[in-house]
Amino acid sequence: MTLQWDDPRFWGDDGTDAEAGYVHRLAVRRTHAGIGLGARLLTWADDRVREAGRSRLRLDVVSDNRPLRRYYESAGFSYLRDVTGDWTAPDGTPQTWSTSLYEREIAEFPGGPIA
Repeated sequence: MTLQWDDPRFWGDDGTDAEAGYVHRLAVRRTHAGIGLGARLLTWADDRVREAGRSRLRLDVVSDNRPLRRYYESAGFSYLRDVTGDWTAPDGTPQTWSTSLYEREIAEFPGGPIA
């Protein structure tokens, strides 16, 4: 997992970067799945975002990855919108990508909302 302080590619530059941290590439080996490591990594990210004085944790998910979208929704993330773009495959074929943007508010202190 990586935690970034901006993500203009997917989220743009609308001035809300100062409010959020952005999670990318969260992955857990299948041999360690089901023991809560993903949730612990997200909690770690919440703590870093809170320490930086920010109030939101954001991430993006490939739009057609329903299982991963359900996972993040069950972890308290709310769907905001889809973003699409174009890219060229190695064989030169034009392709379109779509990612779904998610966000959750983090507590100022564990167990309490941010004012």
